[in-house]
Amino acid sequence: MSFFVLALIWGILAIYSYIAMVESCPDQEHDDYLKDVLRILDPHLLCLLLTESCMMGAYLTFNANVSYFAQVMFHQSTMTTSVIMLTFGALNGLGLIISKALELGSILRVAKIAVSLYAFTGIISFALGSFFSDFIWAYLVGSFLQASTITMALVSVNVLFFEPLRDCAGIAASFEICAKSVIPCFFSVMSTQALIQFQAKGLIQFQAAACMASGLVFSCYVLWPPDWATDPSEKQPHDSPKSGY
Repeated sequence: MSFFVLALIWGILAIYSYIAMVESCPDQEHDDYLKDVLRILDPHLLCLLLTESCMMGAYLTFNANVSYFAQVMFHQSTMTTSVIMLTFGALNGLGLIISKALELGSILRVAKIAVSLYAFTGIISFALGSFFSDFIWAYLVGSFLQASTITMALVSVNVLFFEPLRDCAGIAASFEICAKSVIPCFFSVMSTQALIQFQAKGLIQFQAAACMASGLVFSCYVLWPPDWATDPSEKQPHDSPKSGY
C-alpha cells in the first residue's frame, strides 16, 4: 500500500509542476500546451521516458527490497545491510565520474555506451540469479554493477529527452517525473511480490529484467534516431570548422 501512496504523491507533484513551473525560455512566444504535449508524445521521446522508467524501476526495486532480502532471507545484521546500501549509493556516482574523465564524444554516443553497459549488467545479474540465487553475493554483485553504470546512463538519456524540449521544460519535467517516479513505484510492487512468491531468484531476475528492458527500449531510439539527436560531426566529418589561427 505504501508504494501506491508514494506513486500518488509523485503523481500530484507531476500535476503541480505541469501547472506551476515556469518555462525555461519565457522570451519566446508560447503557443499551446496541447501542442507541447503532442511534441512530448513523439515516439522517440516516449522511448526515452520508458527507458528512464525501467532504469528507475530497477533502482527502486533494490531500495525497496534490500533490507528484507538481506536481514530476513539471508539473516544479515542491520549494520551489514547499512553497509550494503551505503556501497550501492557510493557506486551510483562512479559511472558519472568515469564518463567525465573519459571524453566519449556526443551525448548520443555517451548514452549508447552507458545504456549498453547498464543492460549488460542486467544480463550478468540474471545469469547469477539463475544459477547462484542461494548466495547473497549473487544479488550484491549484480546490484553493484548496476549501481556503477546507472547514473551515467540515466543522465545521458535525460539530456537526450530535454534537448528538443528547451522551450517547454516545465511540462516536459512533469512527464519525466511520472516516468521516473510514478511508474517505477509499480515496479517496486511487482518486485516485492516476485520476492514473496519466488524467493531470492524472483527478485534478482525481476531487477535484472528491468535493466535489460531499458536497453531493449533504448535500442528502438538508437535504431531510428530523430534528426535532433544526430551528431552533425558524425554525419559530415569533412565539414569540421577551420581554425582561425
